Amino acid sequence: LQIFAVKDEALLTSRVDGLWLKFINVWRLCSRCLRN
Repeated sequence: LQIFAVKDEALLTSRVDGLWLKFINVWRLCSRCLRN
């Protein structure tokens, strides 16, 4: 059970990191558009 818990946690954190990176990319694009 412990191994599965660690695996799920790793999946969750990687998913959150991916979403965070997407959000940062979108934010950069939006800030660029707003500046122009």
